[in-house]
Amino acid sequence: MHGTAITETAPIGNVVDYLFEHSAAPGHAAQPALLLDDPAGGIVTYGELHARTCRVGHYLKSLGIRPDDRVMFSLVDGPDFEALFLGGMKIGAVPIPINTWLKPRDYLYYVNDSGCRAVVIDHSLVPVFEEIKDGFTACEHIVVAGRPVAGYPFLDEAIAGLPDMLESFPQQPTDTAFWLYSSGSTGDPKGVVHTHEHIYWSTELFGIG
Repeated sequence: MHGTAITETAPIGNVVDYLFEHSAAPGHAAQPALLLDDPAGGIVTYGELHARTCRVGHYLKSLGIRPDDRVMFSLVDGPDFEALFLGGMKIGAVPIPINTWLKPRDYLYYVNDSGCRAVVIDHSLVPVFEEIKDGFTACEHIVVAGRPVAGYPFLDEAIAGLPDMLESFPQQPTDTAFWLYSSGSTGDPKGVVHTHEHIYWSTELFGIG
């Protein structure tokens, strides 16, 4: 039995607006979005995640990040990961999440191959990036998350006080939303392009269903 191909165009613009359309609405904003796995515990609500996403978007714009610019991040699970991913897409940039357990040469490859203009890293990765940052060809900004590190902008401090509302950059369903790098099993890893409608259909057909 053959499945029926989906040919309908996703009825969305920027997918971040679709994702927050109901979850960040007043009646749902106080519901848990993230349950933090740390000794102190904690919950991030949908409203808090939306506000952090907007603040991160404002911060990226302040760094000069423009639509279609790539922003790479290597972060542990938590609100910073989600806020960078969604905040980047919200301003029309292209977020690229990568593993936190790579070797220095691998980080250098990903940063230069992607042509990213900024990279946000977990504080534990600063020694690795100290080794390789002089080899960056396009990356202009290294920002640290998790804990402050002397000499680097700290994400929590950088976004503090920024507005918690931000208009989304207009997008079409087939516009690039983010990249994921392939495993590189048959050669160097390649940045695989995912569109806004990829997230929409995954949500509608898998996440909701």
